[in-house]
Amino acid sequence: MSLDSDDTATNTSNVLNSSDRDPYNGGDAKLPTDPRLFKQFFHEDPIRIIRNFASILKGLPPKRQPRSLTTDEHIRLNHILKACAALDPITHSTEKFLQLKGLLSIVAGILPNTAWSFPEPEKSLAADTYDKFSAQNWGIPPSQQAPSLQATTNRSPLSSRNTLASRPRITIPSPNHPIYGSSGIMRGIVIARSPHQSYRLDPSYPRRSCKVFGHNDTSVGQWWPTQLCALRDGAHGHIQGGISGTEAAGAFSIVISGMYSDLDRDFGATVYYSGSDAHANTDPETPKISNATKTLRRNLDTGNAVRVLRSSQGGWAGRPSVGIRYDGLYAVVEEKVRKNCKGGAYVRFLLEREDGQERIEKWRPSSKERREFEKVVDGYH
Repeated sequence: MSLDSDDTATNTSNVLNSSDRDPYNGGDAKLPTDPRLFKQFFHEDPIRIIRNFASILKGLPPKRQPRSLTTDEHIRLNHILKACAALDPITHSTEKFLQLKGLLSIVAGILPNTAWSFPEPEKSLAADTYDKFSAQNWGIPPSQQAPSLQATTNRSPLSSRNTLASRPRITIPSPNHPIYGSSGIMRGIVIARSPHQSYRLDPSYPRRSCKVFGHNDTSVGQWWPTQLCALRDGAHGHIQGGISGTEAAGAFSIVISGMYSDLDRDFGATVYYSGSDAHANTDPETPKISNATKTLRRNLDTGNAVRVLRSSQGGWAGRPSVGIRYDGLYAVVEEKVRKNCKGGAYVRFLLEREDGQERIEKWRPSSKERREFEKVVDGYH
């Protein structure tokens, strides 16, 4: 596919000078900002590199043992994702040229049945970038968007006769559907099939901004079947990432997902929450400080509380049995440096639940919600 000159990145230079020192090689990275230079810079198409890394982590082809990425591979992955994230605003031709949606989906774990796990903070970076470009509808101009994305469509496919066969087939559920309809637990979510099934936000459904401190019209005990649904309602800002916010403002919300279950401690009203990349570091003196960690650290200065959501994968006995639940506002009161099992330093925060809130509703999801949760995988026709 060719790329017009108007579709290159908006940067005046063809390289991106990364001002923050790279956490893996300790130096500054000059990354390409022109999509046409990516293959030359990385010596191969980025999508092929990412697929190869996925094969390494998963242990493909048959009989090959899974392994972690080497330091050089880790650096290469980090640079590819940083270069992709800098392509903002995204254009549709750039997305197609680099196959960005597929690339980011693989790393962020958005694709179904992914048995591999990319390292942090790259997984969070990919998820953040995916969310950002999804909000821009992947650069597709409104005039070229499928008519069936409009609210007036019914159950017909979200594609026209001229759509390429490889384009995902998306259908809109009936508004009366008990799970995916306007009153169902999966309202505002559509299913894409190409050929695997995945879930996406319906662009026609009103989406609440997550960039708000406080409850943001979310009730303590509110429950969702997936993190995507929490994003839909503005409770959290990422499909995959655990910390949502900005370095300047701080964190608006976090998800306790069990990713660092050996390092985190959850006692309900008190939570010890680890920063990103807590497992990987081997430096006993200097923890790796990711953008997400800087974001949560900012709350120590501002005093703003964060929304805490717990997933069924967490470690506390009061966690939801399935899905994800909002358990209230927590103050970030302390930051300490701890050691992981490799002897490497990592940052861990102490969060304390604020007084005057409704009690945590440990019984949620209800039996009705659990029954509805089991029907999510059935989809709709």
